[in-house]
Amino acid sequence: MKKNVFLKGILCLTIPLISSTIDSNAQDRLYVNKLFTQYSGQPDSIHWSNTVIDPTGKPIITGNTISPQTGTNILVSKYYSGGGIQWNKQFNGSASSVDYGVKSVVDNGNNIYTIGAMTNQSTGLDIFIAKLDEYGNTIWSNTWGSDSLDVPTDVKVDAGGNVYIAGTTKTALHNYDFVVIKYDITGALQWTYTYDYAGREDASLGLELGIGDNIMVTGASASSSVQYGIASVLLDPDDGSEVGVSRVDAPGLAAIHPSYLPDQG
Repeated sequence: MKKNVFLKGILCLTIPLISSTIDSNAQDRLYVNKLFTQYSGQPDSIHWSNTVIDPTGKPIITGNTISPQTGTNILVSKYYSGGGIQWNKQFNGSASSVDYGVKSVVDNGNNIYTIGAMTNQSTGLDIFIAKLDEYGNTIWSNTWGSDSLDVPTDVKVDAGGNVYIAGTTKTALHNYDFVVIKYDITGALQWTYTYDYAGREDASLGLELGIGDNIMVTGASASSSVQYGIASVLLDPDDGSEVGVSRVDAPGLAAIHPSYLPDQG
């Protein structure tokens, strides 16, 4: 059986995995042959990236690259299945400072939805979303942000082309809170939702669709200065209203401590 594995980060590598039984008592062995290595961009100190495979088998890498003119930019690179770069796309905030790609997803029409953290002059670090066609052309893009720090963590697209983003927003009143944002198929903002528990720190980690008729956002949530739990919030996708909240609290840290998030002061 042949499978392609993409090792993401600074390089993109695809490997065919061939399973072969050596003898009747042996375990299946995996033979690894490198098909291609491809470099794209010059990452900043945050090297992490995200890889997604489109319906035609082409990998799409989301990360960042340093530009001498505009600082660190969000970088989206699409490769041919054989290894060549099909296109690169960069996004730069108005502050020409630090902009980091977080994740991309692909819908059944080969459209690409990329989220990232983008620094703008008046609002600091904001949540960025762009919808691209399969050739890398921008269909629409938007930013959402408070006056402080806002970072995305996950993105999902439903069958109707609506886009849901989970992230974390920092407010003077509640420190860090969950935030969920919905855009329609045209990129128009539909609603936003924030979750705070006990006026302490909350940091979303993931978003799922199809939880019954609802959507769910989950993350770390503090109930005291020494106790962090996992909070899962169900939302109505039509209006973003809260359907229910489930919490599991335990002493210590849960998943991540929200204070590990970058701070803009």
